[in-house]
Amino acid sequence: MKLAKGMDLGDTVLAKVISNRIIHSAPTQQQHRSRKQLLDVLRQLLRERGSLSRKIIDEAEGMPAVGTYQKRSGVLPAYELIGYATTSPRPI
Repeated sequence: MKLAKGMDLGDTVLAKVISNRIIHSAPTQQQHRSRKQLLDVLRQLLRERGSLSRKIIDEAEGMPAVGTYQKRSGVLPAYELIGYATTSPRPI
């Protein structure tokens, strides 16, 4: 293994361990979103697209996945909380 000048194997291993811990311990953006923030971005997507569906939500850039809404409160309650009334009995 070729090491950078002034580094020994211990330095390289330590740098890799620290790097991996930082990467794996960093929370995702979705984990930081409050219920209000989740509903706000869903409301904004509804304004932009005019309707909502599982596909629209999952394909929208920067949107939490449908699963996030299902885990937090369910998709239909989220729809109701933002004032979106579906005409279909199964909107997702």
